[in-house]
Amino acid sequence: MKVVLMGSRGHVAKPLTDILVSKGIDTTVITRSEDNAKLIRESGATAAVGSGFDKEFLTKTFRDADCVFVLLAGDIFLADALDQMIKQDTVICDAILESAVENVVYLSSIGSDSPDLGFHYYCEEVVKKKLGGLRSVVFVRPTGFFTNLFNYMSTLKSQKAIYSNSPRNQVLTFVHPDDIAKVCADLILTPELKEKFKIIGVESDRADAVELEKLFSDALGTDIKYITISDDDALAGFMKLGITKENGKKVINFYSDKYHNEAIANVNKHTNVIGTHKLADYLKTDFVPVYNS
Repeated sequence: MKVVLMGSRGHVAKPLTDILVSKGIDTTVITRSEDNAKLIRESGATAAVGSGFDKEFLTKTFRDADCVFVLLAGDIFLADALDQMIKQDTVICDAILESAVENVVYLSSIGSDSPDLGFHYYCEEVVKKKLGGLRSVVFVRPTGFFTNLFNYMSTLKSQKAIYSNSPRNQVLTFVHPDDIAKVCADLILTPELKEKFKIIGVESDRADAVELEKLFSDALGTDIKYITISDDDALAGFMKLGITKENGKKVINFYSDKYHNEAIANVNKHTNVIGTHKLADYLKTDFVPVYNS
């Protein structure tokens, strides 16, 4: 079996590579970096160095693959981030068609039912339009990555506080990248054949404000407060970082009272896989060492 992965040595692609290589799968990983290519080869996989926007390169790399794992590398700091993702998505789909790949596992995102939440709604529409004739296409929709907790690092250090536009009573859902990788590996090894464009949500743990306060307080050994800010204040913070208003809105909407319940409802509606990793363990093993350094 031959599999091609996009995502280089990222949070999901790295553990996914390790799983597939450990099972003896002929695994090729696409990367733009020669440094990452070296690490990919050391992991036992084949590295294909090139651009995710280069159709000729992708077509050649995808050829003879039993499955392609698609991961778009969006950059929220680009004013035309959505246009760039749609452009890359279109190139990838065309390369898949030209290389005659029949099975695709597509890493999407929570909220992709709505054009107001993130960017993947539009990207999924491209895939549905172009890849309807394939044997198997699955959308894997993870919730908020555990790694996003590092976004709180600055205010945790300076103010012992977490700032969010999520109301205190709102339940937030998180996922460990390793749990995403496990789901994707299973789908690569056993393609979904019963339902075209099946949606599979992945999450690992949930917590509201009170639970997050306790989790961080216990892990850091100090009293941590969760402070709710308005959507406008959250957006202003993004814009100070150089993110456009339009891009910022698509991110803060994930946490706003207006949209979040809709996103969670859609997570619950689709096939949902609960991973094995927990926030408390992650904070102790991954977050605290960085915090203390």
